[in-house]
Amino acid sequence: MNDLNLKKRDYLEAKGNAEHFNEVLQGKRSEIAEMENDLTDAKNVLQQLHSRLNTAHRDMATGRLSTDQFMELKREISEKEYEINIFSEAIAAQKSAIEVITDDYKSNKRGQNEYLKSTATDLSGQFADEVAALAGDPIKNMIHALVASKGKQRAFTALERQRDQEAIYLAIGEALCRRAFPNDTGALEFVPDLLQAKKHVNDLIEQLPSKTG
Repeated sequence: MNDLNLKKRDYLEAKGNAEHFNEVLQGKRSEIAEMENDLTDAKNVLQQLHSRLNTAHRDMATGRLSTDQFMELKREISEKEYEINIFSEAIAAQKSAIEVITDDYKSNKRGQNEYLKSTATDLSGQFADEVAALAGDPIKNMIHALVASKGKQRAFTALERQRDQEAIYLAIGEALCRRAFPNDTGALEFVPDLLQAKKHVNDLIEQLPSKTG
């Protein structure tokens, strides 16, 4: 298994983990939402029970509430308070779990981005080799023409030479990108943005042949 195959495996594994984390997070958020609704209902019921308890003495005096009914009311209040406490603790526990999963998700996402960047570096070199093999002479001719039209006499200092060299690299890159990504509007944005590039590289990685040996 070559280096690109290994990086594809690691990238797809991290991508799969990210999808799994998303599913788990969505599931836990749904559980929390359901429990919060149940908690609200339980609190409303408890409020009603306490209202009945507040008038229990008068109701017992008038015969509208028996001793057994009073004891049942107290039991219902105790059970509802216990239920509310359990719901509250479960919601807090699930929210803590979400924090842990979110941290794992972020760590995995960073790894996924690093795998993509590393693979993109390898792919850019591979595609550069392919372009040079297919169109080496035209590219050399273009570079000579650009240097002849935009180049300067050799500078005296290393900093000036580096600056002049970077200007030529920029001119070469611009000449190629303008033709690879034509822009009918005439705008300066003639290269894909980061999100577009990542999506394209993701597609390239998924198209890489999977080998086990």
